[in-house]
Amino acid sequence: MKVLILVALVACLVNTSEAWHNIIPEWLVKAFHLANATPEDRCITICQDHRQECLTRIKNMESMYQAGKCRSKMFDCFDKCN
Repeated sequence: MKVLILVALVACLVNTSEAWHNIIPEWLVKAFHLANATPEDRCITICQDHRQECLTRIKNMESMYQAGKCRSKMFDCFDKCN
C-alpha cells in the first residue's frame, strides 16, 4: 500500500513538472497512467505500443515477412479494442 501511494505521488509530480521526466523512468509513468485508465484506453495504449514496435521493425529494415506479421497483429489489436 505504501508503494502504491509513493507511486501516485511520484506520478503527480511527473505530471506537474517537466524536469521530473528526466528522473522518473518512462515505464513507471506509463504504468501509473495505465493503472488509472479505462479498459478501452488501456487497450488502445497497448495497441499503440504494438504500432511503435512495428514502425521500429520497418525502420530497421527487418524482413518483410516479420514487418507484415507485426502489422497484422497491430490491426487485430485495434479491432479488439472497438
